[in-house]
Amino acid sequence: KVNSATKAVKEASRLKRENEKLERKRKLESEKAEKERIRKEMKETKEKQKQELKEKLEKEKQDKEKAKEEEKKKR
Repeated sequence: KVNSATKAVKEASRLKRENEKLERKRKLESEKAEKERIRKEMKETKEKQKQELKEKLEKEKQDKEKAKEEEKKKR
């Protein structure tokens, strides 16, 4: 009787340790996935900003050229 009780206690503590280990692993994977998502988001934002800046500079260049053409026509 004592032997089976001891076995049950040992089994319970083994299962508890196993569960804790799995929980830590799950938490780590979750944090890793979150970091990856944030990194990806930041990269996309950076690319978007780069593209917007490029478009803005291109538009300014076109506006300058248009202004030059208008100036030439006035003369």
